[in-house]
Amino acid sequence: MRTVGEVCLLTADVRRLSAFYRMLLGIESEDADCMHQTLLERETMLTVMQSDGPGQSITLAFTVDDVNAECAWLRDSDGNLVYLRTLP
Repeated sequence: MRTVGEVCLLTADVRRLSAFYRMLLGIESEDADCMHQTLLERETMLTVMQSDGPGQSITLAFTVDDVNAECAWLRDSDGNLVYLRTLP
């Protein structure tokens, strides 16, 4: 079986994006590195790295118990696009 080992998000503002995902995932630790931060080190690693390149983007999907509550909470947070999709 093959599984995803790492997802790396490229950004011009590592601290800001890392703070968003720490808040989203409930991670208490803080890292001041402005070039590279590893947020998760479990089955799938989530890393945020500095990039000055043009317009990279990525979509991540999360499974939650109450999608409406999570979307409301995320929309009240700072700065990222939230797209709601429910499965039958």
